[in-house]
Amino acid sequence: AVRVSHGARRQLLELPREADVAALQAEVAREFGVQPARQRLICRGRGLQKEPDLRLDSLLGPSGCELQVMLMATAAPTSQVQSRLELLWLRVTAWLGVLWNVLFRFFHTLLAPSEYAGRNPSQGAKGRELDGQDLGRLAACGLGGG
Repeated sequence: AVRVSHGARRQLLELPREADVAALQAEVAREFGVQPARQRLICRGRGLQKEPDLRLDSLLGPSGCELQVMLMATAAPTSQVQSRLELLWLRVTAWLGVLWNVLFRFFHTLLAPSEYAGRNPSQGAKGRELDGQDLGRLAACGLGGG
């Protein structure tokens, strides 16, 4: 008998002692609905999916009559690709947002320099007239528009 645990679910599978790992994978696929290609079976710290011809009785201890196996389902390759594409899309859109903000601020300073010249941040959004000092600063930066 093989006791398979997958998350909170535990299932006792009846298999002959001379069965191999491939038979165990087929039985796990039938009981748990996880295809053999997505199964990661672990028994006594050893991954079994790479040894389909290994007999189960070779894994039993000297007085053991039951084998403990843990099933970990791996993600399907298509969902891995999809999650990578989603991550790439998020990064690209974040960089495009930064680029848009920089370009917007740059062109906005060219078209409306009075919005940025000599404003005291503590005054908030109050509009005020440009004085000579503000125009001098704009001209020194090449933004005088004249």
